[in-house]
Amino acid sequence: MAQPVHSEDDTHRQEDQTQPPEHSGHRAAPGSRRSFVALVLGVVFIFGPTAGHQFVYDDFQYLVGNPEVQKGFSLETVWWAFTARFASNWHPVTWLSHMLDVQIFGLEPQGHHLVNVLLHALNAVLLFFVLSRLTGAPWRSAMVAALFAVHPLHVESVAWVSERKDLLCTFFLFLALEAYRRYAARPGAARYLGVAALFSLALLAKPMAVTFPLLLLLLDFWPLDRRARGVPTKRLILEKVPLLALSGVSSLMTVLAQQEGGSMRSVHQYTLAVRTDNALVSYVAYLGKMLLPTGLSVFYPHPGPELPVWKAGCAALLLLLFTGLAIRQFRARPWIGVGWLWYLVTLVPVIGLVQVGDQGMADRYSYLSLTGPFIIFAWGAHALAAGRPRLRKAFPAAAAIILLVFTVAAARQVAWWKDGDTLFQRALAVTENNWFAHISLAAARGMQGDLEGAAIQYREALKIRPLDPILLNNLGFILGRQGKIDEALEHFREATRLKPDYPEPLFNTGVLFLKLDRLDQAGAQCEALDRVDHRWANQLRDFIRYKQALLSGGSPAPNPVPP
Repeated sequence: MAQPVHSEDDTHRQEDQTQPPEHSGHRAAPGSRRSFVALVLGVVFIFGPTAGHQFVYDDFQYLVGNPEVQKGFSLETVWWAFTARFASNWHPVTWLSHMLDVQIFGLEPQGHHLVNVLLHALNAVLLFFVLSRLTGAPWRSAMVAALFAVHPLHVESVAWVSERKDLLCTFFLFLALEAYRRYAARPGAARYLGVAALFSLALLAKPMAVTFPLLLLLLDFWPLDRRARGVPTKRLILEKVPLLALSGVSSLMTVLAQQEGGSMRSVHQYTLAVRTDNALVSYVAYLGKMLLPTGLSVFYPHPGPELPVWKAGCAALLLLLFTGLAIRQFRARPWIGVGWLWYLVTLVPVIGLVQVGDQGMADRYSYLSLTGPFIIFAWGAHALAAGRPRLRKAFPAAAAIILLVFTVAAARQVAWWKDGDTLFQRALAVTENNWFAHISLAAARGMQGDLEGAAIQYREALKIRPLDPILLNNLGFILGRQGKIDEALEHFREATRLKPDYPEPLFNTGVLFLKLDRLDQAGAQCEALDRVDHRWANQLRDFIRYKQALLSGGSPAPNPVPP
């Protein structure tokens, strides 16, 4: 059985340990208002400068280049948000949030960034409120919330507008935890529906919330200790079944969106062994970056089969040791087991066993998950100081130093997010073989009209991934714009050889033939495209008709636009 939870205040007064959680923390704990203010001020200090930042990375696809989001908030766009699977995602609440921002701020980045800052501040305050109500331990809860607020690993979720989904999902998840605390104190249909409704909103913001029912099972053991209050284990499990059904629906919609968008990788691209090895190493790597948050990057390339087996083996051994310790200590120190399992469970959807994209890990994936290790740290420090007056006096200063170091590191990390060029230059500086950073810089150079700079970045990416047909096509496109026709055609041919069903290099080859007035060869590309994608073939035929009209001296229709 878990040990009874003790409350705490400035004089470390012990309250009645027999009170049910419904009454725990009903009145504001001493220092609560000061904690709220300190959390908000810390978030504003670190993330306030994002108000002067630009849109970066996926923001252009999500917002600037998304015609539905640009329309703002309306019945039409609400319908789109719930029915579309755009950009390999299905998260209606997040789309509605972006639409509301556009309605208020337009496409100026300042307002969008400030909403992210506000949501992160609310999440930090909510975490403190919910955890202190659950445990009756306001000072330890404040430490957890402070680490959550200022940790550098959380910069990506706040400084990147497109990661609004992280913030919204966590916001509704923390509200759902508070609703569950109230339900556990006095079960009833209305309170359960409140839990389910808030959980649904979290899922509609980001499907990473699918593990929420398992988190509730953990909380049933500590700090709620519902079995000791006479609730059978069978009932604890059955209560979660409807919530698990919601998780199943969300997972299905997410898989469909990712498959439709081409983001989900096959077992041929990343074998199960490769995925498992990377997942084991990533579990340990997140903990390492939690303790020493240096070398943070917007993109960490997946190591693939090049990941050393010994590294995966060592990671597995460490995880087994930590898990064994948590299980062994579960009765005497349940916060270790709950914190550790919180970390393991919440990372499962994004740890890479189902591989989406080509990243090995991502800072944003730790936004919710690190709450578990933060709980272990805060409660562990308190347990270590128990009965040791000197340590008890030293811990506030030590905690302040840790928070100050993380605050400075987070503020520095925020500065790297000011624009795409700075962000990806930083990624190249702190990672190896980061082909994605090269192609992101190439795209930025191309948009700025710096064709030579774009070509240089694509060539660097091809040194890392020489058999990537998309890179070959993109470089060929830039070379074509530079007038290097023969070199461009060679890249298109190689891209087609590597991926015969890839329509863009076939289309781009036809366009170059039209530039050279070689209409017969352009027509042959239409025939090749017919076997791949009729839409691209028809578009090239429109280009050919336009060119024929020009050559004959007629009046062509407006120049067609590629699909």
